[in-house]
Amino acid sequence: MILNPKPRTVTFQTLAEQWLSTKKAKIKISTREKYLSVYCKHIDPVIGSMKAEKITSGIVNNLLLDLCEKTEISGSLFNVIRYLMSAILKYGKQEGYFANVEITVEPARLHKNTVQILTDTQIKTIVKEVENSCTPTSLGIIISLYTGMRLGEVCALKRENVDFDNGVIHVHQTVQRLSDQRGKSALTIGEPKSRSSFREIPMIPHLLKTLKKYGVKELSIEKYVLNGREAPYEPRTLQYGFSRFIRQCEFQELHYHCLRHTFATKCIRAGMDMKTLSEILGHANAGITMNIYVHSDMEQKKRQMKLFEQDLSENIS
Repeated sequence: MILNPKPRTVTFQTLAEQWLSTKKAKIKISTREKYLSVYCKHIDPVIGSMKAEKITSGIVNNLLLDLCEKTEISGSLFNVIRYLMSAILKYGKQEGYFANVEITVEPARLHKNTVQILTDTQIKTIVKEVENSCTPTSLGIIISLYTGMRLGEVCALKRENVDFDNGVIHVHQTVQRLSDQRGKSALTIGEPKSRSSFREIPMIPHLLKTLKKYGVKELSIEKYVLNGREAPYEPRTLQYGFSRFIRQCEFQELHYHCLRHTFATKCIRAGMDMKTLSEILGHANAGITMNIYVHSDMEQKKRQMKLFEQDLSENIS
């Protein structure tokens, strides 16, 4: 119970700004920009100008219920909005502006998206096309396919991060295009997705050979691998290039992230232990890797059924 609450004359927007400023040193710039964008678009227009003294549990929960009914609001976006509302209210309560404002609307239940995986035939086609090409897109594709690196990590890869002597790629940065509340965007270089995303990835001989073929070894250390320049490659350009590449190969529509999924699935099929794969992918723990990738595709199911058949035959013969 708050015995001496502060005068509740501030607006919800002011509390949101104050809360976000307290998080500035604790979260990545990209996360801060995401929170700011979501707040400005979905929360501020409804209750941003309201005085704290006027905000009730009913107002807050009705806002969330209204968002639940909007088809353009995904489950994951709804949960971000709910988190922001909850965090700002908690901050306001700690500062003495709220007493009994509570969120009762439950988080959205998220459904797993189907993981897109390239077939062996598609992989052969891609490798052949990459060998006959010499573009930033084809180089980015082969790096992700052979290392599981994320789109932004590949675009941020510098020559100094590629150790040809020891056959290792050092993942230290990522690049992404971020938009501010005014809708203006800029290419931003920052740390990878999480602390565990700082990692070293051994390169297979075929990747080493391809990197040399593309002239990466001859680049000066400050140059970026994909474009050979001192400015990083634009992630959207690589995404668009990948889409064109896929259409040229006459595949169904695929997202660039399918290269990472394919790498992980092939590693599991080959018998790589989950701890090693988790570290190569940059996951915080092996449980995340298992949750995403241990789903058994049809080929894996057939192999496992053959093992069952062999065991059954030995016991009934």
